[in-house]
This record gives sequence, C-alpha cells and structure tokens, in this order.
Amino acid sequence: MLRPFALLTALCALVAPAIAVVAGPDAAYWATPARLGEMLVGATAAAWLVNGGRVPARARYLAPPALGAVVALAVLLPAGSGPAYTGWMTPLALVSVALVLSLQVPGAVRSTLSLRPVVWLGTISYGVYLYHWPVFLLLRQHGWQLARPGGFAVATGITLAVSVVSFYALEQPIRRCHWAPGRTYVVAGATMAVALLVIAVMPATRGFLEPDREVLDAAAIDIDAPPVPLQAATSSVAVDGAVAVAAAGPVKTSSGAVLPPAPNRPVRIMVVGDSTAFYLGQGLAAWAGDHPQHAQVDVLYCQGCGFILDGTITSFEAASFVAQSRVVVQQEMLEHIAALQPDVVVLMSTVNDIANRQWDAAEGVLTPADPRYRARMVAAYGAVTDSVLAAGVPHLVWVNPPIPAGCGIRRR
Repeated sequence: MLRPFALLTALCALVAPAIAVVAGPDAAYWATPARLGEMLVGATAAAWLVNGGRVPARARYLAPPALGAVVALAVLLPAGSGPAYTGWMTPLALVSVALVLSLQVPGAVRSTLSLRPVVWLGTISYGVYLYHWPVFLLLRQHGWQLARPGGFAVATGITLAVSVVSFYALEQPIRRCHWAPGRTYVVAGATMAVALLVIAVMPATRGFLEPDREVLDAAAIDIDAPPVPLQAATSSVAVDGAVAVAAAGPVKTSSGAVLPPAPNRPVRIMVVGDSTAFYLGQGLAAWAGDHPQHAQVDVLYCQGCGFILDGTITSFEAASFVAQSRVVVQQEMLEHIAALQPDVVVLMSTVNDIANRQWDAAEGVLTPADPRYRARMVAAYGAVTDSVLAAGVPHLVWVNPPIPAGCGIRRR
C-alpha cells in the first residue's frame, strides 16, 4: 500500500497549485482534489509504519522544532491568503507528519502531550474543530469582542461545552452502535441512487455569482467604436462622414415605460461592487441588450467587494474580502475605466462596509454608529470617488443596497 499512497500524494501535490492557477484561490481552498494531498501525506506515513517502518530513537529531538513550526504556521499564516489559497498546503503538511512520527518514540514533547488534560482535549478535538466556527461567528454577530481575552475565554468555554455534549450524546453512541455492514451498503446505495436521480432531473442553472455571459456579452461596451462625445439626441449627428439618426421622439418600451430619445451613441455604464452589484449590473445589461441604442454595460465585481480598504472586519471572517477589494478597487477598476472610457460609473456599497471593524488594537473594535467609523467611511468613499473622477469619468453614482435585518443600521 505504501507505493500507491506515495504516488497519489505526489500527484495531488502537483495538481493543487495547478487548480489554484486555473480555477482560482477559492477552488484551491475548498475543492477536495486541491486539499487531498494534505490528508494523503498522513496516510502515506501511516502506510509506511504499517509496512514495518521504524522511527529511530533520535527522532525525539525533531519533536520540539516540529511542534514549534506547527504552532508558528498556525499563528503567522494569513487567514485569507497564503499557501491554502495557492495550492501549497501539501508541503506544509510534511511538518505535521514530522511531528506525528517524532512522537512515536519517547521524549519530552510526547510526555507533555500525554498529560490527561491534553489527552482529554485531543479526545474531543474534532468537536472543537467543528463547533468553534459557528460559536465564534454567532458571538461576533452579537457584538462580542473575541480579540479581547475575556471574549475569547467565553467563546472557548462555550465551544468546549458544546463539544463535550456532542462527544457523549452524539459521537459515542454512533461509534458504539451495532450496525450490520450489509445494511450500510443498502443505505449508501439507496442514498446514492436518490442523489443521482435528483441531479439528473434538476434543470441546469448558473451557480452563485456565475455570470450570464450571453447577456453580458450582448450588452458589453464596444471599445472599438469611435471616441464620439456623448450628446443628447435631438436630430441627426454626423460621425466621421456617417450619419447616426436619432429617434424623433420618446421611445415606449414593452413594459409601457417611456424612454427619452436615444442619444447619438449608447451611454457607457460600468457597475462596480459586490454580489448585489453583480446582479444589479446583470439586470442593467439585460435591459441594455433590449435597448442597444440607449446603453452598453460592463460589470466588475467580487464577492464581498467593499470600498473601505483598511482595517479588519471583526463581525465575521472577511480577510479575503478586504484583500480582493483592494485589487478590484485600486487596480482592476482603474484599468477597466482606462480601457472602456465609461460615461457613468455606478459604485454599489456593501454590507461588509458596515460590519464591525478594528483599525487599531488600542482603539478597539468600532461599530458603524461610532463617529470615528463614519469619518473613516467618508474618507474611504471620498478617496474612491476622487480616483474615479481623476480617471476622467464624467458621472459617478453611489448606490446603497438593501440592508438585511439585524445589521443594526437605520436609514436616515
């Protein structure tokens, strides 16, 4: 078994970075093929031991630096970027395997980790891993400051309590129950058959944030069109010897709405923001596709894309959102403006910009109701506004999206 495990581990280690390059950082983090190498490193080590591998006694000297490296990596690696998002976690898993193998022989670290409290924590560790995330998330949403010692202690205590209850009330009964293997195959087969049937009969739909390329391509800004200044339509306009005939009067749409006469060329609209802005932009693109003489639309978006580009969101894990927002707002948006020369840029703010945020540890976490938070929001939005106008955009529109209930923000 050792050779197949080793070959498969090496293959997954090579595939993971390729997945990150081709499918992006989210796929590198979430997709099983991209993360399988980490588990297979441990499986390969186990296969080596089962096949008679012997750990030398001097390996105990490897345990302290290996444990220190594991702790350092856990503390220092960023939450929203780094090896987990670029497909390089398999090499880091070798550090964990080195620690596990070094603990196969007696030593100081092994003795320390054999203490009863540590063993007890290891016994319920999977529950701690599973439950800490929802516990921390719920507490953050209710205003708990988990970066402070008191808040962290409460969150950890709740996590441990829930994990203990789960261990004795759920996990142990499942482990000890008597279940014939044949019944397992029957249930698993029936479940798979139902799942395949559901997949077969469900209509194919686009996933979350998957653009309708046909709609967006039909409404895309024509960058090859002559650089004609936008003018309101009153009659005909001569362009490079050609005559663009404007509508003689208002245009009535299929819904009964009355549009003004079409201008001498379509208005170029660029929408920038998060997933809500994405759907707004796609809706505008669909309308522009039906009224090509009036508008062309380009959409630039990222999940959770906001316009406050500093500080740390504490209401939930959002480091990747802020990092990606910087790329979109400070780089990609300006590149799109330079290439497309839009007449109007629509910036839609996001709920991430009204999440609790910390700029300075000594200052603590600020809520959107805090005057210091509001001042920084105004400054951030002002900086984005200035950069868009400086890029030559004649018209800028800020849009506030609907705010979900429970955000604690009231309209004024």
